[in-house]
Amino acid sequence: MRALQANRPLKYRILGDSAYTTNDVIVTGTSRGIAAIREPIEWDYKDLKTMWKYMDYKHVLSLKKQPIAKIVFVSMLLRNAHVTMNGNQTAHYFLCQPPTLEQWLSQGPRAKEIPIDSIFHPNHFA
Repeated sequence: MRALQANRPLKYRILGDSAYTTNDVIVTGTSRGIAAIREPIEWDYKDLKTMWKYMDYKHVLSLKKQPIAKIVFVSMLLRNAHVTMNGNQTAHYFLCQPPTLEQWLSQGPRAKEIPIDSIFHPNHFA
């Protein structure tokens, strides 16, 4: 984080568990402010486990037996796509609407236009 933020005016920090030490990059603690930040993050994980029941079976997910990081990544990716179409508790809490699926898919530094023949193109079902 330090190297990525060098010579940049806006500095980001990581919210860490109390097992970590607090420094200029990691913020830890159990104060009300930290708890208020962590709560919406926990809602997102609750959504993930609600949508993908497989993610809640700790005895099924075993390190070195399944590609857990890939399973979590794909599950969260699909959950995010679902949120763009249906909203969620976090968006309601912060009084903001998530982007549309089309906007969400077209974001990023390597963003490209959505092909006209794609089911994700805004005019596909028109």
